[in-house]
Amino acid sequence: MKLLRTRWLSRAGKALEADDIETAEAIVKRQLERKPDDLDALHLLGQIHSFMERYEAAQEIYERLLKMDDTDEEARERLRRTHLRQAFKAREAGETEEMERAYRAALEINPEDAFTHYNLGCAYMDGPPNRADEAAASWLRAIELRPDYVEAHFDLAQLYFADGRYEAARPYFEAAAEARPDWPAPIYCLAVIAVKTGDLEKGLEYALSAAELNTGWGRTAAEDENLAPLRGNPAFDELANQASGPLDVLSREDILRGSELFEEMDDDEE
Repeated sequence: MKLLRTRWLSRAGKALEADDIETAEAIVKRQLERKPDDLDALHLLGQIHSFMERYEAAQEIYERLLKMDDTDEEARERLRRTHLRQAFKAREAGETEEMERAYRAALEINPEDAFTHYNLGCAYMDGPPNRADEAAASWLRAIELRPDYVEAHFDLAQLYFADGRYEAARPYFEAAAEARPDWPAPIYCLAVIAVKTGDLEKGLEYALSAAELNTGWGRTAAEDENLAPLRGNPAFDELANQASGPLDVLSREDILRGSELFEEMDDDEE
């Protein structure tokens, strides 16, 4: 029996090495016809489904494996990753409800995963309006689990900033700036907060620092009505002349440039 197991598994493995997914899948399915509860075959079929982006089929396989053996941690982890892939796919398709469902399903398996909490918060903001409180709770949880989570700090700060809660936003922008001193976006936002709260000296310092990292931010600052109280200061007025070419209006993508919005998962099955 061990020899038979080795034969089909070896043949399937060689097919996968040759990128012949169709042949590998056929070998695995024939083995399952002979032995429907073959754990190796089920695991391999689940990986093939996932590789081919047949996530619902992969989910069914891993759920079946866990019903057979609820201590199968490999199946549990692969099921979690399958839910994450379903969420990413749903986000690309603009299916916000499915995206939220998939992230929550992943958290049921591992509620201590900061990455999933962060992305669930993003899903809340991408979905119907008035989900800011839920997004904030998810990002706060991500920060609790991983205090150096720069994106969670920055997005939470942006949420508070947009609501006019400048003092609430400040420590999260500061955390992002401290973790990424080469990233001008949180530094620029701190300039706006300082001016909004009456500290013009600190606001100028932050604005100059952001422009030093990227002169485009200087031209943006010169046109930003939030920083209008700094106009007339020679150092601030000079910012408008530091970058050549027409003024670029910085989008959210520009603001987040240089930030790793998604972490790489250890996709050993792919």
